[in-house]
Amino acid sequence: MPVKSSLFRSGWLAVIQVVWTTAALFIVYRMVTHRFGLGVIGLWSGALALSSLVGIADCGLSDIMVRQVAEALGRSDGARARGLHRSLSAWSLLGPIVVCIIAAPAIHSFLLPATPAVLKSALDALILGALVVACLNIVTAAQFGVLEALGRYDLKLVAAISAGITMVAVALATHVSGSASLVALVFVAGSACNAGIGAVMGSRLLRARAPRAEHISRSEFWRLLRIGAPVRLASMLTLGLEPVTRAALTRLAGVDTVALYEIAYRVIFQLRSAIVAGLQPLVPHLSRLGIADARRNSETVLRAASCGVAIAIPALSLALIGLPALALAVLGRTEPEVILFGVMLSGAWLVNIAAAPAYFANLAQGRVHRNWASQGVMCLLNIVLAPVAGRIWGATGVVAATSVAVFGGSVAALLSRRDEARQLPRRLGVTEWFALAGGIAGVILVSLARWFGLDGISLVGFETAVAVVYTGAVALPLARRLPALVKGLEA
Repeated sequence: MPVKSSLFRSGWLAVIQVVWTTAALFIVYRMVTHRFGLGVIGLWSGALALSSLVGIADCGLSDIMVRQVAEALGRSDGARARGLHRSLSAWSLLGPIVVCIIAAPAIHSFLLPATPAVLKSALDALILGALVVACLNIVTAAQFGVLEALGRYDLKLVAAISAGITMVAVALATHVSGSASLVALVFVAGSACNAGIGAVMGSRLLRARAPRAEHISRSEFWRLLRIGAPVRLASMLTLGLEPVTRAALTRLAGVDTVALYEIAYRVIFQLRSAIVAGLQPLVPHLSRLGIADARRNSETVLRAASCGVAIAIPALSLALIGLPALALAVLGRTEPEVILFGVMLSGAWLVNIAAAPAYFANLAQGRVHRNWASQGVMCLLNIVLAPVAGRIWGATGVVAATSVAVFGGSVAALLSRRDEARQLPRRLGVTEWFALAGGIAGVILVSLARWFGLDGISLVGFETAVAVVYTGAVALPLARRLPALVKGLEA
């Protein structure tokens, strides 16, 4: 398959994977909230965010799986690829399992004061489930790394579809059982399905390339650890974002507010993930260009950023216009906080989408320190601002601080490539600015309608009308603009 076709096929498969995962997640959220209440989602969200900190202990071994296996396969050394797969899969879990034992009491002590009385009996089960999911996510990252090294994004999609179906099926079972403690099983089952399918598929594909696995020595382990540790150091900085935000919301606003934040955040962040996933297959292309071909590298970054922004503006606008309807579907009622949180987050993550190609280019060219700096800015701003703003303005202050942190870190990533940062605003056409102005107007109209008392099905009908008008206004200009941007990126 031609390289360009392969890149775009991989991008589309990655986008479909994110969209399906998000849809399955919101189906589960609806079932859980209607059966056990909003607090369960908030409590689970907080427990999972804090449990994600155990990922530090894998020392980056799961993250380097894709690079190490790809290098071995590039040298036609299937035995080494199998050995790396086996060893890195095992080693990457040892540290997190040990840390889980230490972290469980600490997470329990932190969440207990904010836990409603009716959910205290389910707290231990939710924390245990969150820690298991955190470990399974490390396994999934490692196994999906093998599939990415083999170029099998289709198998990642198969795993995601299977995991989504499994989550919905288990959610139906827990809905009948009536025990909030079993909610953790829904997410554990989905993560286990992802990790299991990834491991089986990766092992079979590698076994077909080599009958035996090469033994990875202790000295080789230390070498891999030295490679993985800097990668994990960079990702450690991002752990100052969501865990801090959810911890501050839990303590200052309660688990119900955490659940409202989760709905708004998940919509905006998953849209961002889908768009960035579509751009991520460009990393191998940027790696091949290297630092030497600076002009082509810069042009690729600019075209990718322009394409991402052109897609993100209407997508985020429609998501914000539809947020009250989503809240009504998941919660059974509209919540003004969901709209407010979504508006604040969307602006920040739009800038982050624009900065994603710059981040990928730094990664491909070995200039990882630039990404560390931008992630450090994001982490530091959130750690400093979120607790302070939360004590002054409550949940709104916490989310505003997080949005400022994401915006600041994203701007830092853009400025790490000054030439592209200077040219990007000039690359945005009239279509993008028109779509942005229309999106802002649509969100204001929906917010005013909610303010003046429109609610329920009437509000959903009004949102639908606004979304139809907005789509009709931007569809034709975008239909002309996007193909030109995509063709330019292909070129």
